[in-house]
Amino acid sequence: MVTLASGAIFGEMGILDEKPRSATVIATTTTSCYVLDRDRFKMLQEEQPRIATSLFRIIALILADRLRGANVVIAELES
Repeated sequence: MVTLASGAIFGEMGILDEKPRSATVIATTTTSCYVLDRDRFKMLQEEQPRIATSLFRIIALILADRLRGANVVIAELES
């Protein structure tokens, strides 16, 4: 379980692949969310490719950071 900070991104893997979602998110306080589904992202790629590329980069950085964190947890559990 992870607590996300204000401004955090979740569900980003849904833009990258067509697999079922892998997470459940529960808000514990009043929350506002912005949704960018795969179809709208594809439109963004066509209409604003530079913005779409920037979003891809942000998603890649987030996933890399999460993978590094998971590797640390795995290493701690193995020791």
